[in-house]
This record gives sequence, C-alpha cells and structure tokens, in this order.
Amino acid sequence: VVIHNTYAAESQLLNETDRQRLVRLCGKLSGSYDAAEDLAQETLIEAWRHLEKLEEPQGYWQWLTAIARNVCLRWGRKQGQEAARQLKSAGWDEEERIQDEADFELELEHEELVIFLDRAMALLPPQTRTILVDKYIEEFPQSEIAERLRLSEGAVEARLHRGKLMLRKLLSTDLRQEAESLGILIPEEVSWYTTRIWCPFCARNYLLAHIDHTAGQLHYRCSGQCIPTGTIMDGSLNDRYDDLKSPKAILTRGLLALHAHYEQASVEGGKRCNRCGCAVPLKRWTEQQLGYGCGIYMLCPACGDSDSASLWHLALDTAAAQRFWRRHPRMLALPNSELEHEGRPVVLGGFESLDGTARLDVLFDADTYRVLHTGGEQ
Repeated sequence: VVIHNTYAAESQLLNETDRQRLVRLCGKLSGSYDAAEDLAQETLIEAWRHLEKLEEPQGYWQWLTAIARNVCLRWGRKQGQEAARQLKSAGWDEEERIQDEADFELELEHEELVIFLDRAMALLPPQTRTILVDKYIEEFPQSEIAERLRLSEGAVEARLHRGKLMLRKLLSTDLRQEAESLGILIPEEVSWYTTRIWCPFCARNYLLAHIDHTAGQLHYRCSGQCIPTGTIMDGSLNDRYDDLKSPKAILTRGLLALHAHYEQASVEGGKRCNRCGCAVPLKRWTEQQLGYGCGIYMLCPACGDSDSASLWHLALDTAAAQRFWRRHPRMLALPNSELEHEGRPVVLGGFESLDGTARLDVLFDADTYRVLHTGGEQ
C-alpha cells in the first residue's frame, strides 16, 4: 500500500526529472545522500496525504520544498536525539574522542610540511635538490647515488653538506616566517605572529597566533578582528599537543577538544568550574542580550570564571567543519537563520568556500544551541 501511495504521489506531483531534483534537495537539506532517496519518498507520501492543502497547483514545487525541509529537519532531529541517548548511556570520554582525530591532525600537519619543503627545495640548484631527495626522501644508499650521478662518494657527501647548509640558510632568511608558522623553526622570541591560516569567519585576513610553550598557553585571533574580540581560540598548551608542531594542526586539535567540552556540557546542562569546582549551569545568550551574534555561556556563581562560545564557534569546533576547512582553506561563515520545525524553532548556520562551490550546513537546536546535524555540499 505504501509503495502504491508513493507512486500515486509521484504521478500526481512530479515527473522523473523533478523527482531526481527532490532527491538532490533532500540530500542537501539532510547532509546525507545515502538517506536522500528515503527522505524524498517520505516527502512524497506526506505530500500525497495532504494534497488537499495545495491551493495553487503552479506553486507545487515551493509547497513540496517546504514539506521536504520539515521531513529533513525531523530526520536530523531524530539523529541528534539518538546521538544524545547513546552519549548518555555510554558515558563521555573526551580523551578518546580527541584520540580518534589524531590521525587526521597529523596527516594535516604532514601535508603542510610537504608542500612547504617542496617550495624550499625548488629554490636549490637542480643537482643539489636531486641529491637531497635521493638521500633523505628516497633513502637511496650514498654509493648508489654516486653511481647514478657518476660522482665519487666523497663528492656526494660534500654536496649533501652544502645542500643542507643552503636549505638551512633559506629557512632562516627568506622562508623564516613561514618556517616558524609551521613549527620547523622556533620563533626567536615568543610573540604574536602571522600564520598562513585564513580566518574562517571573514575569509579576508590571516590568523595571528601566540604559542608559548614555556607558559603553556596558546592563542589565535583574526588579524582584522572581524568579530568584536577577534578571538578564534584561547587555551592551555598541555601535553595533548606534544606530537604537533604546525599552528593549523594545533588549532584543529584544540577546536575538536572544545567541541567535546561543549557537547558534554550541553548533555549535562553545565559543568564543574575549573577554578573552584562549583556547579555551573549552561545558558544561552541571544543577539538582543549581547548586541552581536548568539551562543552559550557558563558563568560560575562562586568565583566568576566564565566560559562561552558563539554559534559560529560551535559550528567551527565540529569535526565536519574541520574537514571542510581542510578541503577549502579559505571558507566563510554563513549568517545564522532561524527556521520553524513542527512549531519549534531551529537555527541553521555553517560555512561556504570563498569561491561558492561548496558549503557545509550546521543545524542547531534553538532551545539549547546544541549541534543536531552537519552536512550539505562538501
């Protein structure tokens, strides 16, 4: 009967081209192209059951789009509820969650270093570059390198030495700033420096970083201060970051840790104060209260220690946003928009690549600002 009703709905509402268009729409709205076909079918069934509400046949696509949006939001909400249920029943291990992302961060750092060293090596004389690559990348025996280049082993040894000196000079002069930003060289003095990371909120400016291993602190902010404080992240530089050197990999791990932190606080309705141990409730702030944006905050009633995050930050902290940022280094935060779902408001935010070819949608529960779902064209 269900199958019959579905085909009836299709025949009355859509041709095959429009049906495929509906499947693509459901994939975009839900962020799951695996579930898109089923969501499109559910949309058609719901449309068929309420066909009498279609007052103007020429507006059928807009009417069907509204139904699809509600179906996908309902599906996303169920996904979020199931995740929360599993989280409560299984408990929350923040360290385990961060460890799951370790390979991703290390791979990111490796890619950054490879690209940078390729650029540095390209500035060396061709034969010097060949010898260094054969020795340290291909790991050929020195005798084999000498034979291939028709040189004595002593000559190869001398050119290896000169090549390393030339590379070291490049890294300490022309490429020093970039080498410091990647952690290949330690800055001569601890201070703010410009990274090659585009700000994810404005996509116009690079991020500034201040990483102090002695004091155990790390800070990132937009060099143009596109948001009131300009802060992207402040935190403690603990042993969690010991295996990372580049500022992008460190930032990624820090943001993922924040996602775990705020997710746990959302599920538990608050946290224990890091300073005095007092119970701190999680609350929302709205644009009207703060004057800009909206988000969550936890203010300790005993000692006044505060912890807060805007919706832009909560979206950026997700693993989906970090992967999207990796694929689209210059991405731009989208305005948050309020939507109605079954009489209850939700908030839709996310990011898009600066060239507009891809976007990531992040769906929040409007009552708690908890992330319900991430997806879209990636």
